[in-house]
Amino acid sequence: MARRLGFDLLQRQLRGVDQYLPTPSLPSAWLDKPFAEYCHHLAALKDLSTIGPQNWPALKAAGWQRLAQVRNLEPLRGLFRRPLELWLVLDRAIFLSEQGYTVRLGTFCESPLTPRNLLILGERC
Repeated sequence: MARRLGFDLLQRQLRGVDQYLPTPSLPSAWLDKPFAEYCHHLAALKDLSTIGPQNWPALKAAGWQRLAQVRNLEPLRGLFRRPLELWLVLDRAIFLSEQGYTVRLGTFCESPLTPRNLLILGERC
């Protein structure tokens, strides 16, 4: 993930746009490549030119720094995950109810098996 975050900084510099650029899923073999080569190949997939001097060690270090920032936010994000999921499920249930469905909410397995265990059952009235 630190590599992707480092590449994100690079693509923002190369494009001159402070905007996220989606990248495809990559084979795990790409993680064996040196960071500069990883970025060159990923830039080529996104039709970006990496010609010119790049400070690869600084970009790599910045990627690791951004990863540390993201990880610091994970506990906070975890606090809101379940309430947001419940809110979305309830919103969908209300929508189905408004469309004439009889709706029941529940879970389909225990939380230790998967925390994403919410179930919406809807039957046409």
